[in-house]
Amino acid sequence: MKLNECKTKQFVKITDILAGKQAIQNLNKMGIKIGDTILIKNKSLVKGPILIKKDESEIAIGNGIAEKILVAVVT
Repeated sequence: MKLNECKTKQFVKITDILAGKQAIQNLNKMGIKIGDTILIKNKSLVKGPILIKKDESEIAIGNGIAEKILVAVVT
């Protein structure tokens, strides 16, 4: 499942990032990497940014890159 397909208040684990080297490096600098568990805090109804929470940080991810982040729901 893609990150932008998740529901609000859902915990997910990042399983893959299907983006270029630069985009992956930028995500890593923000502290987002494969294997992380994150919380979907808020989503825009119309292809806007997705607000996620990782540890104590809240990070806004644009819809374009969110389409390239594959996740699995944590139950």
